Amino acid sequence: MQARSIKGKSPEEVQTELNDCISEGFKPTLAIVFLSIVQDRQAICSILNQEGIAIYGANSNGEFTEDGILKESIAIMLMDIHPDHFTILFEEYPGKNYRAVTQSMAKNAPEKFSHPAFLIAGSHMETDAEELLHGFEDIIGMQVNVYGGMAGDDYRFTEQFVFTNEKESNRGIVAVALDEDKLIINGVHALEQLEKHQDVDIVLSDINMPEMDGLTLLTELNEKHKLLKSVIVSAYGDMDNIRTAMNSGAFDFITKPINFQDLELTMEKTVRQVKQIQETIQAIKENNILKMYVDETVLHFMNSREFESSLMANETVDATVAFIDICSFTALSENETPDKVVGLLNNYFDVMVKEIIGDEVNTAQRLQVTAEEGQILITELNYEKIKESFECSRVGNMNLKNMVKPIVIYEVIE
Repeated sequence: MQARSIKGKSPEEVQTELNDCISEGFKPTLAIVFLSIVQDRQAICSILNQEGIAIYGANSNGEFTEDGILKESIAIMLMDIHPDHFTILFEEYPGKNYRAVTQSMAKNAPEKFSHPAFLIAGSHMETDAEELLHGFEDIIGMQVNVYGGMAGDDYRFTEQFVFTNEKESNRGIVAVALDEDKLIINGVHALEQLEKHQDVDIVLSDINMPEMDGLTLLTELNEKHKLLKSVIVSAYGDMDNIRTAMNSGAFDFITKPINFQDLELTMEKTVRQVKQIQETIQAIKENNILKMYVDETVLHFMNSREFESSLMANETVDATVAFIDICSFTALSENETPDKVVGLLNNYFDVMVKEIIGDEVNTAQRLQVTAEEGQILITELNYEKIKESFECSRVGNMNLKNMVKPIVIYEVIE
Protein backbone atom coordinates (compact mmCIF):
# COMPACT_ATOMS: atom_id res chain seq x y z
CA MET A 1 0.00 0.00 0.00
CA GLN A 2 1.18 3.51 -0.88
CA ALA A 3 -0.08 6.84 0.42
CA ARG A 4 0.37 10.41 -0.72
CA SER A 5 -0.95 13.67 0.65
CA ILE A 6 -2.23 16.59 -1.38
CA LYS A 7 -3.49 19.98 -0.26
CA GLY A 8 -4.86 23.24 -1.57
CA LYS A 9 -6.67 26.47 -0.86
CA SER A 10 -9.24 25.72 -3.57
CA PRO A 11 -10.71 22.78 -5.54
CA GLU A 12 -8.61 23.91 -8.51
CA GLU A 13 -5.36 23.52 -6.55
CA VAL A 14 -6.46 20.08 -5.36
CA GLN A 15 -7.30 19.07 -8.94
CA THR A 16 -3.80 20.07 -10.07
CA GLU A 17 -2.07 18.09 -7.31
CA LEU A 18 -4.28 15.06 -7.93
CA ASN A 19 -3.46 15.17 -11.64
CA ASP A 20 0.26 15.27 -10.80
CA CYS A 21 -0.07 12.16 -8.61
CA ILE A 22 -2.00 10.22 -11.24
CA SER A 23 0.41 11.26 -14.01
CA GLU A 24 3.22 9.62 -12.02
CA GLY A 25 1.39 6.27 -12.11
CA PHE A 26 -0.19 6.46 -8.66
CA LYS A 27 -3.74 5.04 -8.66
CA PRO A 28 -5.52 5.92 -5.40
CA THR A 29 -8.67 4.08 -4.37
CA LEU A 30 -9.42 5.85 -1.07
CA ALA A 31 -9.29 9.52 -0.06
CA ILE A 32 -9.28 10.69 3.57
CA VAL A 33 -10.49 14.28 3.23
CA PHE A 34 -10.34 17.02 5.86
CA LEU A 35 -11.38 20.49 4.79
CA SER A 36 -12.52 23.80 6.20
CA ILE A 37 -16.23 24.59 6.42
CA VAL A 38 -15.59 27.49 3.98
CA GLN A 39 -14.45 25.08 1.23
CA ASP A 40 -16.73 23.58 -1.43
CA ARG A 41 -17.35 19.98 -0.35
CA GLN A 42 -19.38 19.14 -3.45
CA ALA A 43 -16.62 20.36 -5.77
CA ILE A 44 -14.00 18.22 -4.00
CA CYS A 45 -16.29 15.17 -4.10
CA SER A 46 -16.87 15.73 -7.82
CA ILE A 47 -13.12 15.80 -8.51
CA LEU A 48 -12.54 12.54 -6.62
CA ASN A 49 -15.67 10.89 -8.08
CA GLN A 50 -14.34 11.45 -11.59
CA GLU A 51 -11.33 9.29 -10.72
CA GLY A 52 -13.43 6.59 -9.01
CA ILE A 53 -11.92 7.30 -5.59
CA ALA A 54 -13.93 6.38 -2.46
CA ILE A 55 -14.30 9.29 -0.02
CA TYR A 56 -14.18 9.50 3.77
CA GLY A 57 -14.60 13.19 4.57
CA ALA A 58 -15.16 15.62 7.43
CA ASN A 59 -14.95 19.33 8.10
CA SER A 60 -12.08 20.24 10.42
CA ASN A 61 -10.58 22.97 12.62
CA GLY A 62 -7.36 23.49 10.69
CA GLU A 63 -5.72 21.02 8.34
CA PHE A 64 -2.16 19.71 8.20
CA THR A 65 0.11 17.71 5.93
CA GLU A 66 3.84 17.00 6.06
CA ASP A 67 4.35 20.59 4.85
CA GLY A 68 2.81 22.08 7.98
CA ILE A 69 -0.41 23.48 9.44
CA LEU A 70 -2.99 25.06 7.12
CA LYS A 71 -6.09 27.18 7.76
CA GLU A 72 -9.34 27.29 5.76
CA SER A 73 -7.83 24.75 3.40
CA ILE A 74 -8.18 21.23 2.05
CA ALA A 75 -5.92 18.33 3.09
CA ILE A 76 -6.32 14.89 1.54
CA MET A 77 -4.52 11.61 2.09
CA LEU A 78 -4.71 9.36 -0.96
CA MET A 79 -4.17 5.60 -0.60
CA ASP A 80 -4.12 2.76 -3.08
CA ILE A 81 -5.71 0.14 -0.79
CA HIS A 82 -7.20 -2.80 -2.65
CA PRO A 83 -10.98 -2.19 -2.90
CA ASP A 84 -11.67 -5.62 -1.40
CA HIS A 85 -9.89 -4.61 1.80
CA PHE A 86 -12.08 -1.67 2.82
CA THR A 87 -15.63 -0.32 2.57
CA ILE A 88 -17.22 3.06 3.29
CA LEU A 89 -20.16 3.18 5.72
CA PHE A 90 -22.48 6.16 6.23
CA GLU A 91 -25.41 6.66 8.60
CA GLU A 92 -27.41 9.53 10.09
CA TYR A 93 -28.74 9.90 13.63
CA PRO A 94 -31.38 12.66 13.61
CA GLY A 95 -33.07 10.88 16.55
CA LYS A 96 -29.81 10.95 18.56
CA ASN A 97 -29.76 7.15 18.51
CA TYR A 98 -25.96 7.17 18.41
CA ARG A 99 -25.34 3.74 19.87
CA ALA A 100 -27.92 2.01 17.67
CA VAL A 101 -26.43 3.57 14.53
CA THR A 102 -22.92 2.26 15.19
CA GLN A 103 -24.32 -1.10 16.29
CA SER A 104 -25.85 -1.33 12.82
CA MET A 105 -22.52 -0.42 11.22
CA ALA A 106 -20.74 -3.02 13.33
CA LYS A 107 -23.24 -5.70 12.29
CA ASN A 108 -22.74 -4.96 8.59
CA ALA A 109 -18.92 -4.91 8.60
CA PRO A 110 -18.38 -8.60 9.57
CA GLU A 111 -20.40 -9.61 6.51
CA LYS A 112 -17.36 -8.53 4.50
CA PHE A 113 -14.46 -8.80 6.99
CA SER A 114 -13.80 -11.28 9.79
CA HIS A 115 -11.80 -8.74 11.81
CA PRO A 116 -12.90 -5.20 10.91
CA ALA A 117 -11.33 -2.01 12.24
CA PHE A 118 -12.95 1.39 11.87
CA LEU A 119 -11.87 4.95 11.15
CA ILE A 120 -14.84 7.17 12.06
CA ALA A 121 -15.90 10.81 12.04
CA GLY A 122 -19.13 12.17 13.51
CA SER A 123 -20.85 15.53 13.08
CA HIS A 124 -22.90 17.91 15.26
CA MET A 125 -21.80 19.33 18.61
CA GLU A 126 -24.51 17.45 20.53
CA THR A 127 -23.22 14.05 19.42
CA ASP A 128 -22.21 11.70 22.22
CA ALA A 129 -18.95 10.29 20.87
CA GLU A 130 -18.66 7.72 23.66
CA GLU A 131 -22.03 6.25 22.67
CA LEU A 132 -20.73 5.91 19.11
CA LEU A 133 -17.75 3.92 20.40
CA HIS A 134 -19.89 1.74 22.66
CA GLY A 135 -22.03 0.69 19.68
CA PHE A 136 -19.02 -0.91 17.99
CA GLU A 137 -17.95 -2.56 21.24
CA ASP A 138 -21.45 -3.98 21.85
CA ILE A 139 -21.37 -5.97 18.62
CA ILE A 140 -17.69 -6.78 17.98
CA GLY A 141 -16.29 -6.67 21.50
CA MET A 142 -13.90 -4.56 23.54
CA GLN A 143 -11.00 -5.67 21.33
CA VAL A 144 -12.32 -3.75 18.30
CA ASN A 145 -9.98 -1.06 16.97
CA VAL A 146 -11.87 2.21 16.43
CA TYR A 147 -10.10 5.49 15.69
CA GLY A 148 -11.48 8.90 14.82
CA GLY A 149 -13.09 12.01 16.18
CA MET A 150 -15.66 14.71 15.58
CA ALA A 151 -15.93 17.12 12.66
CA GLY A 152 -15.17 20.82 13.24
CA ASP A 153 -16.07 24.15 11.68
CA ASP A 154 -13.07 26.43 12.32
CA TYR A 155 -14.49 27.28 15.77
CA ARG A 156 -17.61 28.90 14.31
CA PHE A 157 -19.74 26.53 16.43
CA THR A 158 -22.56 26.46 13.87
CA GLU A 159 -22.66 23.17 11.97
CA GLN A 160 -20.16 20.51 10.94
CA PHE A 161 -20.48 17.98 8.15
CA VAL A 162 -19.26 14.47 7.42
CA PHE A 163 -19.53 13.25 3.86
CA THR A 164 -18.77 10.55 1.34
CA ASN A 165 -19.09 10.32 -2.44
CA GLU A 166 -22.83 10.95 -2.71
CA LYS A 167 -23.94 11.80 0.84
CA GLU A 168 -23.33 14.39 3.54
CA SER A 169 -24.88 15.15 6.93
CA ASN A 170 -24.52 17.52 9.88
CA ARG A 171 -26.03 14.82 12.12
CA GLY A 172 -24.30 11.68 10.95
CA ILE A 173 -21.25 9.45 10.91
CA VAL A 174 -18.92 8.30 8.13
CA ALA A 175 -16.63 5.32 8.64
CA VAL A 176 -14.00 3.36 6.77
CA ALA A 177 -14.22 -0.30 7.71
CA LEU A 178 -10.84 -1.96 7.14
CA ASP A 179 -9.95 -5.64 6.91
CA GLU A 180 -7.37 -6.06 9.67
CA ASP A 181 -6.33 -9.43 8.26
CA LYS A 182 -5.09 -7.68 5.12
CA LEU A 183 -3.91 -4.34 6.49
CA ILE A 184 -1.61 -5.04 9.43
CA ILE A 185 0.18 -1.85 10.44
CA ASN A 186 2.78 -2.21 13.18
CA GLY A 187 6.18 -1.06 14.29
CA VAL A 188 8.02 -3.35 11.87
CA HIS A 189 6.10 -1.92 8.94
CA ALA A 190 6.76 1.62 10.18
CA LEU A 191 10.54 1.01 10.28
CA GLU A 192 10.45 -0.41 6.74
CA GLN A 193 8.64 2.68 5.48
CA LEU A 194 11.04 5.03 7.26
CA GLU A 195 13.96 3.40 5.48
CA LYS A 196 12.23 4.10 2.15
CA HIS A 197 11.16 7.64 3.07
CA GLN A 198 14.04 9.42 4.76
CA ASP A 199 12.23 12.79 4.73
CA VAL A 200 9.76 11.85 7.48
CA ASP A 201 10.02 14.19 10.49
CA ILE A 202 7.29 13.01 12.92
CA VAL A 203 5.92 9.61 13.92
CA LEU A 204 2.45 9.41 15.51
CA SER A 205 2.17 5.94 17.01
CA ASP A 206 -0.21 3.90 19.11
CA ILE A 207 1.28 1.80 21.92
CA ASN A 208 -0.73 -1.38 21.34
CA MET A 209 0.16 -2.86 17.95
CA PRO A 210 0.79 -6.44 16.77
CA GLU A 211 4.28 -7.84 16.12
CA MET A 212 6.11 -4.71 17.34
CA ASP A 213 4.39 -2.38 19.81
CA GLY A 214 4.85 1.37 20.09
CA LEU A 215 7.30 1.22 22.99
CA THR A 216 9.64 -1.12 21.10
CA LEU A 217 9.28 1.10 18.04
CA LEU A 218 10.39 4.08 20.13
CA THR A 219 13.58 2.28 21.11
CA GLU A 220 14.30 1.43 17.47
CA LEU A 221 13.64 5.02 16.36
CA ASN A 222 16.08 6.39 18.94
CA GLU A 223 18.79 4.11 17.56
CA LYS A 224 18.15 4.48 13.83
CA HIS A 225 16.39 7.84 13.35
CA LYS A 226 17.63 10.17 16.06
CA LEU A 227 16.24 13.36 14.52
CA LEU A 228 12.69 12.03 14.34
CA LYS A 229 10.19 13.17 16.95
CA SER A 230 7.60 10.69 18.20
CA VAL A 231 4.16 11.43 19.63
CA ILE A 232 2.57 8.48 21.42
CA VAL A 233 -1.17 7.75 21.61
CA SER A 234 -2.23 6.01 24.84
CA ALA A 235 -5.41 5.17 26.75
CA TYR A 236 -6.65 7.77 29.24
CA GLY A 237 -5.01 7.26 32.64
CA ASP A 238 -2.45 4.71 31.37
CA MET A 239 0.36 6.49 33.23
CA ASP A 240 2.66 3.44 33.35
CA ASN A 241 2.94 3.24 29.56
CA ILE A 242 3.04 7.02 29.19
CA ARG A 243 5.95 7.26 31.66
CA THR A 244 7.77 4.43 29.88
CA ALA A 245 7.19 6.13 26.51
CA MET A 246 8.52 9.49 27.71
CA ASN A 247 11.56 7.81 29.28
CA SER A 248 12.13 5.98 25.98
CA GLY A 249 12.37 9.21 24.04
CA ALA A 250 8.81 10.19 23.07
CA PHE A 251 8.53 13.94 22.49
CA ASP A 252 4.92 14.12 23.71
CA PHE A 253 1.76 12.07 24.13
CA ILE A 254 -1.99 12.36 23.63
CA THR A 255 -4.73 10.28 25.22
CA LYS A 256 -7.75 8.45 23.84
CA PRO A 257 -10.43 9.34 23.00
CA ILE A 258 -8.41 11.79 20.90
CA ASN A 259 -9.31 15.46 21.19
CA PHE A 260 -8.40 16.88 17.79
CA GLN A 261 -7.79 20.37 19.13
CA ASP A 262 -5.23 18.89 21.51
CA LEU A 263 -3.77 16.81 18.65
CA GLU A 264 -3.40 19.92 16.49
CA LEU A 265 -1.59 21.83 19.25
CA THR A 266 0.67 18.85 19.96
CA MET A 267 1.58 18.40 16.30
CA GLU A 268 2.25 22.14 15.87
CA LYS A 269 4.60 22.08 18.85
CA THR A 270 6.36 18.98 17.52
CA VAL A 271 6.73 20.48 14.03
CA ARG A 272 8.29 23.63 15.51
CA GLN A 273 10.81 21.56 17.47
CA VAL A 274 11.76 19.49 14.41
CA LYS A 275 12.16 22.59 12.22
CA GLN A 276 14.30 24.29 14.85
CA ILE A 277 16.67 21.32 14.99
CA GLN A 278 16.81 21.07 11.19
CA GLU A 279 17.54 24.79 10.84
CA THR A 280 20.34 24.57 13.42
CA ILE A 281 21.96 21.66 11.61
CA GLN A 282 21.59 23.33 8.22
CA ALA A 283 23.01 26.62 9.47
CA ILE A 284 26.09 24.88 10.79
CA LYS A 285 26.56 22.90 7.59
CA GLU A 286 26.24 26.03 5.44
CA ASN A 287 28.58 28.19 7.49
CA ASN A 288 31.08 29.17 4.81
CA ILE A 289 33.36 30.90 7.32
CA LEU A 290 34.15 27.51 8.85
CA LYS A 291 35.39 26.25 5.50
CA MET A 292 38.14 28.89 5.60
CA TYR A 293 39.52 27.84 8.97
CA VAL A 294 38.45 24.28 9.76
CA ASP A 295 40.16 21.12 8.61
CA GLU A 296 38.39 19.16 5.85
CA THR A 297 38.08 16.08 8.11
CA VAL A 298 36.06 18.10 10.63
CA LEU A 299 33.79 19.48 7.90
CA HIS A 300 33.17 15.96 6.61
CA PHE A 301 32.19 14.87 10.11
CA MET A 302 29.78 17.81 10.43
CA ASN A 303 27.91 16.58 7.35
CA SER A 304 27.52 13.08 8.76
CA ARG A 305 24.70 11.46 10.73
CA GLU A 306 27.04 11.09 13.70
CA PHE A 307 27.26 14.88 13.96
CA GLU A 308 23.48 15.26 13.75
CA SER A 309 23.11 12.67 16.52
CA SER A 310 25.63 14.49 18.72
CA LEU A 311 23.50 17.65 18.56
CA MET A 312 20.60 15.76 20.04
CA ALA A 313 22.68 14.94 23.10
CA ASN A 314 22.55 18.66 23.98
CA GLU A 315 18.98 19.38 22.94
CA THR A 316 17.07 22.06 24.91
CA VAL A 317 13.48 21.28 25.83
CA ASP A 318 10.84 22.86 28.09
CA ALA A 319 10.06 20.78 31.15
CA THR A 320 8.26 20.89 34.47
CA VAL A 321 10.08 19.55 37.53
CA ALA A 322 8.33 18.49 40.74
CA PHE A 323 10.46 18.53 43.94
CA ILE A 324 9.02 16.16 46.55
CA ASP A 325 10.25 15.80 50.15
CA ILE A 326 9.87 12.32 51.64
CA CYS A 327 9.61 12.38 55.43
CA SER A 328 12.44 10.63 57.32
CA PHE A 329 14.27 9.81 54.09
CA THR A 330 17.69 10.64 55.55
CA ALA A 331 17.23 8.16 58.40
CA LEU A 332 15.89 5.59 55.95
CA SER A 333 18.90 5.92 53.65
CA GLU A 334 21.30 5.58 56.58
CA ASN A 335 19.77 2.36 57.93
CA GLU A 336 18.72 0.44 54.81
CA THR A 337 20.67 -1.05 51.92
CA PRO A 338 20.86 0.98 48.67
CA ASP A 339 18.82 -1.63 46.76
CA LYS A 340 15.97 -1.41 49.26
CA VAL A 341 16.03 2.39 49.28
CA VAL A 342 15.85 2.54 45.46
CA GLY A 343 13.02 0.00 45.47
CA LEU A 344 11.04 2.06 47.97
CA LEU A 345 11.61 5.24 45.93
CA ASN A 346 10.33 3.53 42.78
CA ASN A 347 7.23 2.34 44.64
CA TYR A 348 6.58 5.86 45.98
CA PHE A 349 7.07 7.30 42.49
CA ASP A 350 4.57 4.92 40.93
CA VAL A 351 1.95 5.90 43.52
CA MET A 352 2.62 9.62 43.03
CA VAL A 353 2.39 9.37 39.24
CA LYS A 354 -0.86 7.37 39.28
CA GLU A 355 -2.67 9.02 42.17
CA ILE A 356 -1.39 12.60 42.18
CA ILE A 357 0.50 13.73 39.09
CA GLY A 358 -1.57 11.72 36.63
CA ASP A 359 -4.90 13.00 37.92
CA GLU A 360 -3.74 16.62 38.08
CA VAL A 361 -2.32 16.55 34.55
CA ASN A 362 -5.43 14.93 33.10
CA THR A 363 -7.77 17.34 34.93
CA ALA A 364 -5.76 20.33 33.72
CA GLN A 365 -5.88 19.02 30.15
CA ARG A 366 -9.66 18.55 30.29
CA LEU A 367 -10.12 22.09 31.65
CA GLN A 368 -7.92 23.50 28.90
CA VAL A 369 -10.02 21.80 26.23
CA THR A 370 -13.28 22.90 27.87
CA ALA A 371 -12.23 26.56 28.23
CA GLU A 372 -13.14 29.04 25.53
CA GLU A 373 -10.54 31.28 23.89
CA GLY A 374 -8.98 33.59 26.49
CA GLN A 375 -10.75 31.80 29.36
CA ILE A 376 -8.96 30.29 32.38
CA LEU A 377 -10.81 27.53 34.27
CA ILE A 378 -9.65 26.06 37.59
CA THR A 379 -10.91 23.50 40.08
CA GLU A 380 -12.45 24.39 43.44
CA LEU A 381 -9.31 23.15 45.19
CA ASN A 382 -7.15 25.61 43.26
CA TYR A 383 -9.71 28.37 43.79
CA GLU A 384 -9.38 28.01 47.58
CA LYS A 385 -5.63 28.53 47.23
CA ILE A 386 -5.78 31.69 45.11
CA LYS A 387 -9.07 33.36 46.04
CA GLU A 388 -7.34 36.01 48.21
CA SER A 389 -5.16 37.12 45.29
CA PHE A 390 -7.44 36.73 42.24
CA GLU A 391 -11.04 37.56 41.41
CA CYS A 392 -12.87 34.40 40.35
CA SER A 393 -16.42 33.52 39.31
CA ARG A 394 -18.09 30.20 40.10
CA VAL A 395 -19.08 28.42 36.88
CA GLY A 396 -20.75 25.47 38.62
CA ASN A 397 -20.60 21.69 38.46
CA MET A 398 -19.15 20.29 35.27
CA ASN A 399 -18.79 16.75 33.94
CA LEU A 400 -15.32 16.41 32.43
CA LYS A 401 -14.70 13.69 29.89
CA ASN A 402 -13.89 10.24 31.33
CA MET A 403 -14.42 11.45 34.93
CA VAL A 404 -17.12 9.67 36.89
CA LYS A 405 -18.08 12.53 39.21
CA PRO A 406 -18.69 16.19 38.28
CA ILE A 407 -16.29 18.76 39.73
CA VAL A 408 -16.86 22.39 40.72
CA ILE A 409 -15.26 24.82 38.27
CA TYR A 410 -14.30 28.47 38.71
CA GLU A 411 -13.29 31.03 36.07
CA VAL A 412 -10.38 33.37 36.80
CA ILE A 413 -11.57 36.91 35.99
CA GLU A 414 -8.56 39.02 36.97
